[in-house]
Amino acid sequence: MIEKGGADQLDEVLGIIHATDAIQYTFHQAELEADKAIECLASLPDSSYKEALVFLADYAVRRAT
Repeated sequence: MIEKGGADQLDEVLGIIHATDAIQYTFHQAELEADKAIECLASLPDSSYKEALVFLADYAVRRAT
């Protein structure tokens, strides 16, 4: 649908996105990835850089809630 560059089927595409809960699914996947990133940072020594990376990972997925 969208591959062809037109917006004439946008309402249909949005309907499919909402009907399949794609937004919630994608948001949940983003949260899981951010949590994994934060877990990976746990092995690093504490520093302002680590703190900033943890904040960024958390903020990137939780700012919309």
